[in-house]
Amino acid sequence: MPTAPSEPSPSEPPKRYRRIKTPITTTLRGHTYHSLNWSPSGVLLDIERTALDPAQLESATLQLPCHDGTHPLPVSLRPVRASREGWACAFIDLPPADRAVLTTYADAMLHGFSITTADLARASADPAAAEESAPLLEEPIPGAWDTSKSRPTLRRALFVLVLIGILAFAGSMIIPFFTQRFLSRLKEGEGYLQIAESRLRTAQIIVDDLDAKIRTVNALLDTNQPEETRLPISSEQKRMLELGLNQLQNEHKMASVHMEVLRKNLSSIQQGNYFFEQSILHAYGTESRTDPAPYVTQILTDIAVSSRIEPHKPDDIQKYLRVAKARVQQAEFQLRSAGIQRRALEAILTRSTGSQQGALPYNSIELMKRDIALLKLDEARISDLLTVLYDNVKAVSSGNFMYETNLLERFSPETLRTSTPNDNALTR
Repeated sequence: MPTAPSEPSPSEPPKRYRRIKTPITTTLRGHTYHSLNWSPSGVLLDIERTALDPAQLESATLQLPCHDGTHPLPVSLRPVRASREGWACAFIDLPPADRAVLTTYADAMLHGFSITTADLARASADPAAAEESAPLLEEPIPGAWDTSKSRPTLRRALFVLVLIGILAFAGSMIIPFFTQRFLSRLKEGEGYLQIAESRLRTAQIIVDDLDAKIRTVNALLDTNQPEETRLPISSEQKRMLELGLNQLQNEHKMASVHMEVLRKNLSSIQQGNYFFEQSILHAYGTESRTDPAPYVTQILTDIAVSSRIEPHKPDDIQKYLRVAKARVQQAEFQLRSAGIQRRALEAILTRSTGSQQGALPYNSIELMKRDIALLKLDEARISDLLTVLYDNVKAVSSGNFMYETNLLERFSPETLRTSTPNDNALTR
C-alpha cells in the first residue's frame, strides 16, 4: 500500500490544470474504469460513490492510448471528492519521469496532436524538456490576461479589419461607376416615357381601327335594319364578310392584349422602372401589322364606292364628314408621334455622345442616326398626306364623295402607321 502523501509547502499553492476530455481508462483493484475528464493533476472516474474511501490511497494504472499502441502509467490515487458523475481523484507523489509522460500526453491531446509510445518514452527520459509545456496546460489565474484565448480573437479581429479595408477599397472604385451609370439612366427616363406613351397611342389606334371595321361588318350583316337604310350586298360578299369578321375579332383580342402589356409597361416607367424596357417591349414593337382580313377591306371599299355614287341624305353627309375629320386627326397624331420619337432619339443620342459614362456602342449610334433620318422622312410623308386630307374635308363638306372614295382606296388606316423598321432604336 502506498505511503501517506507529503503535505505541499505553504509557499507553493497547488496548480490547477485544464481538464481534458480525451477518454483514457484506469485499471483499479482489478477493474477497468473510464475517465470523464482528466488533467496532469488528477482524473474524474466513472465509478460508484461507495467504491472508494477518501482516507485510503489507491494504486492504479492509467492506460494512455497512442497512435501505435497503449502506454501504461502506474500512479497513486487519492480520492478527493465524490459527485453525481463519479470520483475525482488526485495523483499523489508522481515521479518526475511519470509527470513528464503525463504532461507530454496532455499537451498532445489538448492541441490535437498525434503521439506515439516512443514520444512518451523520450519524455520520460528527459523530464526537463517536457516540463516546458506544463505552463500551457495550467488554468489562468483569476483576473489575469489569458493569452492562449486572446490569440484567436486577435487573429479574427485582424482578419475582419483587413476584409473591411478590402471592401472599402473595392467600394470606392465600383460605387462611383455604378452611381454614374444609374444617374445616366435616370436622365434617359423622360425619353423612355415619351416613347412608351407613343407606343400606347399607336396600339390604341390599331384597336380603334379594328373596332370600326368590326362595327361596320356587323352593321352590313344586320338583317334587322330597315330596307331603305340597308346597303345591298351579294351572297358571296356576305359569306366573305362573315368569315372575315371572325378573323377581325381574333386580331382585336391580340391587339387588346398587346395594348394591356404596353399600358403596364408605361406604368412601370412612370414609377422609374425602365431598365428592362428593351427586353419587355422587344416582342411588342409597333411595327406595321398586316391586314388580318384584306378581302374584308376590299369588300368594304367596293360597297363604299357603290354606295357613294347615289345621292346621300344630309345625315349621311355629316357621317362622312366626321370620318374625314377623324382621318385628319389620326394623321395629325401620327405626325406628333413621329416627332416625339425623333426628338427622344436625338436627346438620347446627344447625351450618349456628349459623355464618356454610359456611352452607347458605335453600331447603336449609327442605327439611331438612321432611324432619326427615317422618322424625318415619315414626318414629311405625313405632312404631305395631311394636305390631301384637308382638301378631302373640304370636298366632303361640299358633297363630293367620289374624292373620299378614292382616298379610301389609296390611304387605308394600315398605311398611317409609323414606317420606322421595328422601332429597334427606340428600344435599344
